[in-house]
Amino acid sequence: TVICVLGSMLSMRLFTRVRRSQGLQKTNWLFLSGFVGGSTIWTTHFIAMLGYQTPVANGYEPTLTLLSLFAAVATTMIGFAIASIAQKSALIEAGGVIVGLGIAVMHYVGIAGYEVEGRLEWQASYVVASLVLAGLFGAVATNRVGRPITRFCRHGAALSLILAI
Repeated sequence: TVICVLGSMLSMRLFTRVRRSQGLQKTNWLFLSGFVGGSTIWTTHFIAMLGYQTPVANGYEPTLTLLSLFAAVATTMIGFAIASIAQKSALIEAGGVIVGLGIAVMHYVGIAGYEVEGRLEWQASYVVASLVLAGLFGAVATNRVGRPITRFCRHGAALSLILAI
């Protein structure tokens, strides 16, 4: 929980710098914010997975586990890049949707790498709800940075990212 909260706050603070910068400086902030955001998403997920106790043998397939980390970092960078293109545009929220959907992709790729003696089954309505809510909260996160109403919007952005995760 602490990693998720602090990482989300830092990610959104760094994303604020992406939106305020230009040129090479913007690219550097984008790389850093995407890396911190994606790493936060992935670490939160895998700490929870490692804490999950089951009575049957289980483990993690390394390729899919690392692919889920790459997916989290890449989609966060792409989403933040899109959300920072224009100062006033629906691209702000579209980028957030990509960040949110990237969280879901990371989750499902990570779960695909979870090896357990048994069978995992997905309930379609829960999968759809997870995609919709992750996209929605991702959009709210970038919206609060891109369209701030008060100086406290950055906290709402971090909270929205936490909820997306």
